This record gives sequence, C-alpha cells and structure tokens, in this order.
Amino acid sequence: MISSQSEHIRIANLEIPIGKEKALDGKYLIIGIDKETDNQIYDGADDLIREFGVSERDELRIKLLFEETISMLKMLSADFKADIWFERQGKEFQIKAEAYAQMNAPLKKELIDISTDKSNKAIKGIMSKIGDVIENGLLHYSEVMKVSQEYGGNTAEPGLMGIYGGIDGIEPGVMWTLSDYRTSIDEGKPEDDGYSDAVDELEKSIIANIAKDVLVGVKGNKIDMTIEYELA
Repeated sequence: MISSQSEHIRIANLEIPIGKEKALDGKYLIIGIDKETDNQIYDGADDLIREFGVSERDELRIKLLFEETISMLKMLSADFKADIWFERQGKEFQIKAEAYAQMNAPLKKELIDISTDKSNKAIKGIMSKIGDVIENGLLHYSEVMKVSQEYGGNTAEPGLMGIYGGIDGIEPGVMWTLSDYRTSIDEGKPEDDGYSDAVDELEKSIIANIAKDVLVGVKGNKIDMTIEYELA
C-alpha cells in the first residue's frame, strides 16, 4: 500500500519577532497580511498536492479542502502558529493541521456580545462551527490555567480540562467530528430548534460534501485537525 507524507507548510496569524525565527525552527508565512503571501501559501500547497500524483478531480477537491482550512484559520480570534501537511495511504488522503494558540476570555466575550441575544448565533457554516469549537477549547484551557495560578499555582491536569478519549488519527482531547455532527443531525427532528438551518448548512457546505470526515481536537493550547478524503 502506498504511504507518503509531504513537507510542512508553516503559517501564523501573528508577527514573529525579528531574531526569533531560528528559535521557532523554520519560517512562518503570516496569513491575511497581503495577497502575495496568501498566494505563496496556496501555490506551495498546490505543488505539494501535485507531488502525490492524484487524479485531476481529486487534486481539485483536495485544493478546495485546503482553501477551506486556511479560511477557517483566518477567522480564528486566537493567535496561533501552525504546521499543515498532507498524507496519503492507499486511497486515504489526509490534510493535517497542528497548531499552538492562545485565546482569552475578554476577547471571546466580545465576540459573543456582537450577537444581540448573546447566544453566539453569528456562527454560521460548518467551518465556522469548527473554528468556534477550537476557540472554546482554547478558552477553557486558558481559564483553567488562570484559576490554577490564582489558587495554588499548580499546573492543572489534562483530566480537569474537559479532555475526552482520543480516537485514531488525532491527539486525545478530540472535541468534534463531522461524522458525529452528521449523526446528530440525522437523529434530529424537523420540529427541533435549528434543525432546518443545520440541514441546510450541511447540504451547502463544501467540506461536508467533499470530506469523508473531519476530526478536531484541542488539548491544552494545542490544536489538531485532520481532514479525511477518499481518493477516487
């Protein structure tokens, strides 16, 4: 069975202080600062995907999934540094993202307050939901660490941070999967609050229609995301 892995694309949404690049062990491209840098990220991904020798149809779909991933990362309120790469094993193709980030409670509250009813209903779309899962996981970790420092100064154990059991392909602490989300929608009822909107989002979502599954985990300040795609 063919098994291969690409080089990493390193991105961040915060400025790297001059002189710190070496300590970070590689160059990070800052997303969202200008079109030229964004194009460099997309062109780099195109080159790596092409090296796998997949069909033209699969190549286009994998590129779309990568673009969706970058769009989601751009929306994150947390500061982060991330590595993204591609893996293939036979017909199974994966987009992997590993990031380290920081989220703070005042910033998250400000985002929720934008919604007039304070329920964060501004979250629309599957990728926006994934971003919200990540931000909430980071916020939870940040608040636990803050309480720990204020009351005794000890580092909180992972088990106290809402960490769940791991599943194949992702670090322990997984919080959301597309397959579980699909199941919850399938088991819902038309009269349930938000049901029709959720069904509509799934039907219109690029990632929900192309990806086999999406696995998202947050453990401490580390984010792991795997997008699974089945080659034709």
